[in-house]
Amino acid sequence: MRAGLRLVVVAALAVAATSATAADRIRLAVQKTGTLAWELDVIKTHGLDRKLDLQIDTIELASTEAGKIALKSGSADLMLSDWLWVARERSLGDGLVFYPSSSTLGAVMVPGQSPIKELGDLKGKKLAVAGGAIDKSWLLLQALARRSGLDLKRQASIVYGAPPLLSEKALQGENDDEHSDLVAWCGEQDFDLTFIEVMPMGALDDLDRADQYMPLTLVRSRLEKRWTLEDVNYRTGGPARYVHVAETGRRIGFITPMTHNFCESCNRVRVTCTGTMFMCLGQEDSADLRTPLRASSDDTALEHTIRDAIARKPKGHDFDITRGQPNVSVNRHMSVTGG
Repeated sequence: MRAGLRLVVVAALAVAATSATAADRIRLAVQKTGTLAWELDVIKTHGLDRKLDLQIDTIELASTEAGKIALKSGSADLMLSDWLWVARERSLGDGLVFYPSSSTLGAVMVPGQSPIKELGDLKGKKLAVAGGAIDKSWLLLQALARRSGLDLKRQASIVYGAPPLLSEKALQGENDDEHSDLVAWCGEQDFDLTFIEVMPMGALDDLDRADQYMPLTLVRSRLEKRWTLEDVNYRTGGPARYVHVAETGRRIGFITPMTHNFCESCNRVRVTCTGTMFMCLGQEDSADLRTPLRASSDDTALEHTIRDAIARKPKGHDFDITRGQPNVSVNRHMSVTGG
């Protein structure tokens, strides 16, 4: 099963408008594990870039979403994407140009002896999606399945490949250098950077939260092998604790709900789009704001409900991540609560 979505090479308009010269340098945003990465390897192995007097500087990124940011921020000149995204950005006024690169994308792969022969056979199966929830191939597959009355998000078990893989690689020490590379890049761009520990919110089918968890105390100790980190009193109103990076002049924030919780200074509540207020991310107690809001144009009842809820705000959460244990403190996922 394959979706015919054309891949395109996307470039900033200013770059595409210039002609090639002997001193051309092209900055290309590349997904480290993507098809374009091995195509570039072939180009360099056979010296095709040298024959054309091109200097190709590759910027390796974790995902195509990061490539889009690099392109639009001016950090890259070219990237591989799809015409759907380009068309959308052009309609919003961005000066992007594109050139067709491939006409095929999006394969559903199963073992040779699998009984899965058509889309309907995916019902009740576990699907590993190579990308995130808004990956274009995944969205197209869902749309195609809906034509047959099949809702894959609800009627199949979905596992997104990238986040657990990256976390596992970090735990194995295989991408330790990428933490430092990210600090360096943020320094070059004059960005502050914040890391956050995973929180045990919402069940993950057969996955163990411990397999996704990496303590930021470990991340900091590894960063200190390369960078000079100094604790500072800088605050944004959020829960991050900041350090100053002497070599870059920027800051790194650490949000540590697991290794060093910030419950004693928490001054936040969360209101969902349905008018439910949660006083703590790690607790189930909530207050219904929609009912008093709709009951009267007078804010008295609403104010009373809010004050009563704030008075019930717990002293802290009960987050716990222990390997092999259920360790889900609350059943709702973060996306249910929202920002």
